[in-house]
Amino acid sequence: MSKFKKKPPCSRRTLLLGAAELLAWAQLSHKLPLTSLMHVPLAQAATNGRKFLHIFLRGGWDAHLACDPVIGTKLSSSVYNAAYQNLGTFAVSGKPSLIGGWGLEPAKQAFAAVPTAFINGIFTEVTAHELAQNYMFSGVLSLSRSREYPALTALMGLASGSFPAHVVLGGPIPLGGSKMTNPPLQAQNGAGLAEMLRGPFNQYVKSSSFDPVHSLIKQLDEIHREGQNQSAQNAMAGWQSASSQLDQLYATGVGKKLALDQTIKDRYGVTEDWSPKSLMPSAFLTLASGLSPFVTVSIDGFDTHSNHLTQHVPLLRLFASQLAILVNDLLNTADPQHPSSSLMDNTTILISSEFVRSPSFNAALGTDHWPSASAIVMGKGVLDNRVIGRTDNQAQAQGWLNGQATARTPETQITPEMLVASLLDTMGFAELANSISGGRIHELFT
Repeated sequence: MSKFKKKPPCSRRTLLLGAAELLAWAQLSHKLPLTSLMHVPLAQAATNGRKFLHIFLRGGWDAHLACDPVIGTKLSSSVYNAAYQNLGTFAVSGKPSLIGGWGLEPAKQAFAAVPTAFINGIFTEVTAHELAQNYMFSGVLSLSRSREYPALTALMGLASGSFPAHVVLGGPIPLGGSKMTNPPLQAQNGAGLAEMLRGPFNQYVKSSSFDPVHSLIKQLDEIHREGQNQSAQNAMAGWQSASSQLDQLYATGVGKKLALDQTIKDRYGVTEDWSPKSLMPSAFLTLASGLSPFVTVSIDGFDTHSNHLTQHVPLLRLFASQLAILVNDLLNTADPQHPSSSLMDNTTILISSEFVRSPSFNAALGTDHWPSASAIVMGKGVLDNRVIGRTDNQAQAQGWLNGQATARTPETQITPEMLVASLLDTMGFAELANSISGGRIHELFT
């Protein structure tokens, strides 16, 4: 990292780009000022032991194979490809409102076991991946690719005042520029997270990618002593505080609790520690270890513009199979903060994607982007056996009023803003919820 050895001036951008290379656990960008990133004081908010798991299926999932199946009069609609009629659906036992598409059939027992609601017909005209992802993550629409807003999980972690604020597995999420003052712990897979938190005190860790925090502290300390950069001087107290807290994490041995043993691998079908299949069990282990109450899992591969069914159905069913196992594990594992209750008793799960796939197929037998979204919420605080929102026979998002589908207008449409604000409300972050424009989905949560 020779850029830290250069003579002055050492620009903020140079300093930050060096930090990004060193900090494997922090999702940084040159748009995020270092002094802001390391400013540690946070708005305190009591979470009452609540936990939140956001599972994001990156690329745009096929809601027709999930929570918005082709049933009823949609079966005779010319908009939907005929192949959907042959794939089948499933009903959730004891919950007559919950009818799902074949892609989620392996998760039907999970939906039966915990409070579950489907949300369909979420209106979003933004279907460019980056913009739509930011919108669904944050509930704030921006038409600028250079402008992002904090993801839902990042907001909760920030407001909770906990360290680490949250954990991100599998891919980046919006951190909201200067608004995000407490970075997540981030790894591309479960093995990376476990190795990261075994840390520099473990003599058997050979990977240089997870030693970086102490190296960065040392480099910044040199700059500090030499007076090369005022930004570094201002940031030192924050870095030292973060380093101390990481030392405490290392000392607790939490990394060992995140290790994928053979039993867990076999249960979730993980054949390789560093594979994407390790993301879901790693999310469970993160919650079970007490590392952080706020976790985001980003699972890639759902942008199927060609050979849609042969790619999308197996991927969605694999996810659904792992979801069923994860819910069962949460139900049968004591909450480390509240041993008298299970993890599932205190956890709310959101499953979403940036938009849904088109109902018709293109020339490559694939599907394209479609201007609506669907989501599933499960667990703590969720009103059970609910389907909220609807798409019509043309797969267009309808409005929703008094529990019924109606013409979509600015006053009746369900939007990502409403979903995010409703989730923040039910998690106890009312002030954050009020900062998101739009109303609430009152039929979704207790």
